[in-house]
Amino acid sequence: MVHSGGVSEVHVEPPNAGDTLDEVAPGLLVPHRITATVTGIPPYDLELVIEFVDGRFACTSLTARRSEDGESITGDGIRKIPVAAYVSAAVREAARRVDTRSRDEVLSVPVSQDARSYSKRGPVDDTLREVAAVYRLAYVLGEAPLKSVVSAFDVPRSTASRWVAAARDKEFLGASEGRGKAGA
Repeated sequence: MVHSGGVSEVHVEPPNAGDTLDEVAPGLLVPHRITATVTGIPPYDLELVIEFVDGRFACTSLTARRSEDGESITGDGIRKIPVAAYVSAAVREAARRVDTRSRDEVLSVPVSQDARSYSKRGPVDDTLREVAAVYRLAYVLGEAPLKSVVSAFDVPRSTASRWVAAARDKEFLGASEGRGKAGA
């Protein structure tokens, strides 16, 4: 991830055994509260607390510290911090896929690293589950869900729209909230 002045790294603290997990899509679990640190972006080192609030992930606390080689913290510098990008990166890192039948963790990342291989299979159930996961994760992050499907699967917008509709038909996604409104 790039921030003005350098490349940053987002690190997420692993959840504790008793932490609450939110199922943001079938088989996609994310800790209700995530603590992330961002380093490598002089002049600041950051700590973010991210929580699932009103159906979306949001930064509820941001702590900025002057990094070793950094300058004083200024209002202008704070305004340049891409908080939404760091929230997205942290949630994606913290998310876990589980087998919905056995509840066993099967992947340590929210979506297949090779989503494009699913596009070759067409709209079969496994593909539609992945479509639903990509869509729902984008939705709870406040990103453009359909655009995320287009990007992840490298398919045209029309194909992504048909696959999202098929995922809704299979009940992998909830109903849309109206034309042009995502719905989860």
